[in-house]
Amino acid sequence: MELKSKQLAWPFSGEKQFQADDVQLKFSGQNDRLCAGLLHRGEGQSLPPAKIALNAKGNERQINLDKLTVNALEGKTELKALLDWQQAISWRGELTLDGINTAKEVPDWPSKLNGRIKTQGSLYGGSWQMSVPELKITGNVKQNKVDVAGSLQGNSYLQWKIPGLHLALGPNSADIKGELGVKDLNLDATIDAPHLDNALPGLGGTAKGLVKVRGTVDAPQLLADITARALRWQELTIAQVNVKGDVKSTDQIGGNLDVRVDRISQPGVNISLVQLNAKGTEKQHELRLRVQGDPVSGQLALAGSFDRQAERWKGSLSDTRFQTPVGPVALTRSIALDYRNLEQKISIGPHCWTNPNAELCVPETIDAGASGRARVNLNRFDLAMLKPFMPEATQASGVFTGNADVSWDTTKEGLPQGKVTLSGRNVKVTQVVNDAPLPVAFDTLNLSADLHNNRAELGWLIRLTNNGQLDGQVQVTDPQGRRNLGGNVNISNFSLAMINPIFARGEKAEGRLNARLRLGGNVKSPQLFGQMQLSGVDIDGNFMPFDMQPSQLAMNFNGTRSTLQGTVNTRQGQIALSGNADWTQNR
Repeated sequence: MELKSKQLAWPFSGEKQFQADDVQLKFSGQNDRLCAGLLHRGEGQSLPPAKIALNAKGNERQINLDKLTVNALEGKTELKALLDWQQAISWRGELTLDGINTAKEVPDWPSKLNGRIKTQGSLYGGSWQMSVPELKITGNVKQNKVDVAGSLQGNSYLQWKIPGLHLALGPNSADIKGELGVKDLNLDATIDAPHLDNALPGLGGTAKGLVKVRGTVDAPQLLADITARALRWQELTIAQVNVKGDVKSTDQIGGNLDVRVDRISQPGVNISLVQLNAKGTEKQHELRLRVQGDPVSGQLALAGSFDRQAERWKGSLSDTRFQTPVGPVALTRSIALDYRNLEQKISIGPHCWTNPNAELCVPETIDAGASGRARVNLNRFDLAMLKPFMPEATQASGVFTGNADVSWDTTKEGLPQGKVTLSGRNVKVTQVVNDAPLPVAFDTLNLSADLHNNRAELGWLIRLTNNGQLDGQVQVTDPQGRRNLGGNVNISNFSLAMINPIFARGEKAEGRLNARLRLGGNVKSPQLFGQMQLSGVDIDGNFMPFDMQPSQLAMNFNGTRSTLQGTVNTRQGQIALSGNADWTQNR
């Protein structure tokens, strides 16, 4: 079969994303032997113009790619390959680059490359092996000389033999040499990068270091000593990084690791120091972390032991404190920790976190896993803690206390069980409106949320200073299914005079709002029953089109319908108001 076309394009209509000219495609052969040839010139929206030639043959056991040639980017790329799947999947291939030049296509990142890569390998079952007997790439990238050379071989058992692998970009280089054998380990990796500036877009700095793998498969040892200075990546800068480590694994893993990072900076973050020190063995180890900077600085210490046979780690978190935008936060006592991997559980002992304006405590051990229970007490939360995050026009004062008690069991159907309560004391919020302060003070401010027996409930009790009361609760039964609604909303003797501070001299608002409402229906089709009344309403202001006298308004709710009745009194007479609404159609 032979196919010829002067031009093929995709898609068939509209703007062309790909176009091929002078296409010649030829197939020949029988079931046990098939040959194919392809010749065409093509280009696409994201592809450079190219001329492609292909010669291949194969059968039901293998495909032999005699040659795939792509003439593009002022150069030529050739691929020869053999893929065989008669027993295991095996391959052998050779890729050649000749004069590839990206300067026209990528002017900000020009490169010119030549090279050859040979590879072979096989895949059988869950194991594989591969080798790269020849790897050689030369050229330049953005005026930096490129040199990649070496060979390597490895397998799925993480056994590697690397006679030598060299990578260089300009004055920067990395070398890997050695062997991770069946028994012995002897591998070295070095990096010497004195000038990383613009090696990649946005990259800068220097790096130098050595990583060694020694010992045996049964008792490996890893040694590292790496230093980097004046690192830069886009808007992130780091003055210096030091990593030193010596970790061994025999019957126990042990050793030490020291990491120090100086002066990390990026927009919104300025950290002068991060220091991590870890040392010890599985049976006894400790870790210390120290951070100095803005917006957060602090330190912590973690110590513990690991029982490999029981797969259990026990330890403690201590000497922990942080400086944050809301002030210092400190741990008042060590936290006992116990992680049991076989059970997939972690226990967190009683402890407290304190701040000059807050105290949060865990009064009893939390045993968390597929099932568990957690109790948390908010002993104190002063709203002054929120001042750094509030706009200048808003001020808040007062103290909240509360607690949470939550339990769960993921092995059973249904939602977690829990209750959360919050209680405010001497709470006052002042908002500047039209250059005048509008204060709202609370004698009582209680909030609660409850989730038990497949029912969620939200409740509130709010008593305003020298004003009325708002209370009620909303219930949702079967939150994951029917989501039926219940509860009530009450407003008692709420005075509109509360907003008088924002009115101009001679303007005022008077009136009382009362409501007794009951919820029904479900979340998709809510229903409301009861009455809401506004009595003695009198609003005097330059914005009013008439001189209002004490008036009244009433709304009655009956499921998905409501009616409005009211009278607005003026010096000239009365305005009668009436109306109705029906939201049944919105269900």
